[in-house]
Amino acid sequence: MSVDHKAKQDSKQTITTHEGKEQNEPNAHDQTPPKILYHYTDQAGLIGILSSKTLWATKIQYLNDASEHTEPLSIAQSVLDRMTVQNAKKPKAVQIIDFMKQDLRSSTHVNICISSFCTDGDLLSQWRGYGLPRVAYSIGFDTRTLLTDISTKEFELKPCRYYDNAGYEDEIAQEIGTYLKQALKAGAIRDRFPDGFIKKAATMKRDCFREESEWRLVSSTAREFDEPNFNYRSTRSLISPYYAIPFNPVCIRKVIVGPCQYPKLAQDAVQGLGFKHKI
Repeated sequence: MSVDHKAKQDSKQTITTHEGKEQNEPNAHDQTPPKILYHYTDQAGLIGILSSKTLWATKIQYLNDASEHTEPLSIAQSVLDRMTVQNAKKPKAVQIIDFMKQDLRSSTHVNICISSFCTDGDLLSQWRGYGLPRVAYSIGFDTRTLLTDISTKEFELKPCRYYDNAGYEDEIAQEIGTYLKQALKAGAIRDRFPDGFIKKAATMKRDCFREESEWRLVSSTAREFDEPNFNYRSTRSLISPYYAIPFNPVCIRKVIVGPCQYPKLAQDAVQGLGFKHKI
């Protein structure tokens, strides 16, 4: 693994400081992912990922921004309350809506896990979010190799979609309305409503985060608590559940060291860490 102050497009694996910024097309608003996706993490995260050769997909309820889970649920409950009033004279519809409300209230036990990536490996907002008061890093993964590697691991790579306030709420209302229509047509509530809704919410974000151009690995199905790869780790504020997704080290193209007081020492340490774990 070579060390450089500037990211090289043709280098298989490089370490660079945050000044080494490059264009990465196409962006996350397209359905086709870019060639390289960057996973931001802190010091403990980098050591854990490189040493275990796994990506840690966090249970969605435990993301750094808890509102990414709680806000869609709150909006969904309001939508369902309105639907109850609108369908007051339709007992079957009201029954299904009540089941949906119950499912959402118990959704904290649904283990949908996600791992986040950005198309840009040098974002100031991400350095601040993951670094302060320590150093942050972004790990550049070769997207095609990563997708091939995880194809049998029941995770899907999806682009995040960005909405203004009205669009965000409309999208949730439309998702719930579609589900209700399908359930009525089938004559009963379909299985896995909370799983599907949480997976949808996992890729919905407010316009203020559009700069991140985020892509996410989202578990195709809810993970079970007793799975060997479902585990727990210490974070800044609590213990967080996560699912460890094994990957082949050749997926890693580069590691970018964020702003820090001693960039050369930081680069040398990451190079040594990569050498130790044969990356």
